[in-house]
Amino acid sequence: MLRLRTADSLIQAGKSKISIDQYNKISKENTLENLAVAADYSEILIKVNHINPVADYNKTLETFKAFINKHPDSRQAIEAKCWISLLKRLDSLERKNNTCLEVLRNSEQKIEEDLNSNAALKNNLTQCQQLRDTLLNKVKELESKEKVLRSVIDRIVKMK
Repeated sequence: MLRLRTADSLIQAGKSKISIDQYNKISKENTLENLAVAADYSEILIKVNHINPVADYNKTLETFKAFINKHPDSRQAIEAKCWISLLKRLDSLERKNNTCLEVLRNSEQKIEEDLNSNAALKNNLTQCQQLRDTLLNKVKELESKEKVLRSVIDRIVKMK
């Protein structure tokens, strides 16, 4: 039991790999079924522990299944089934989350494209307004010149 507590304390100290190795040794070296089962199960729990920097939930899922096959009548097998259910649910939620993130990224990209398109349209509108203003000024200028020309033509006609 002391070795189990020592292995337990290693995970709390951030030494996941050493702790796993300790549980593995305890499991292999002990003929007491309960102690071996406890060591096997504790080893798996370290692999799924959130403070384990190399926790791999997908691999741990398979490890829980193997544990149930190896120790089907143990108290921990019931807990392992619960863990399997939770890990499957976690995986499902993670996949849904990834899908949502992808949709969000695509939406953000589309919004960015629309904003760029709107900016281009606004720029085109500004250019069109400037061209309109320039044309209106030219028309006014031509109308003014037309008045001058009509006046000149009227004077020439009167002189004849």
